[in-house]
Amino acid sequence: MPTNPYYQGSSAAYGNPTGSLYQTPFVRDYLSPVTPGAEYEKFLTDQGYGGFDRRSQFGRGQYGRAQSGYKAALLSNPFLSERDYLGGLGSGFFNDIWGTLAPSQHGEQPSLWSGRGRMIGRG
Repeated sequence: MPTNPYYQGSSAAYGNPTGSLYQTPFVRDYLSPVTPGAEYEKFLTDQGYGGFDRRSQFGRGQYGRAQSGYKAALLSNPFLSERDYLGGLGSGFFNDIWGTLAPSQHGEQPSLWSGRGRMIGRG
């Protein structure tokens, strides 16, 4: 009788010692290449950008840049998976970009309700 090598009915490990379905060959080799947006969303969520705040929307807005970078990396390594590419960016990738933006680029407008500032010289 044929059996599924990635599923063991006696445990929830799906044939993987980590017990994570995400780490199984089925997801890694089949689902990840078919659904690059899902791989990117998991990458964002793992970095703390999975919500609906400004930071998270910023991270989702970078999807096109990530795809362009991945396609450029494929030119030098045609066997590179999107999972490996995103993992190579590092865990602080979006934090570094977010930190370099001005408050107005974050969507903040601190001077919206404040008056005009003046400099008073001491002489």
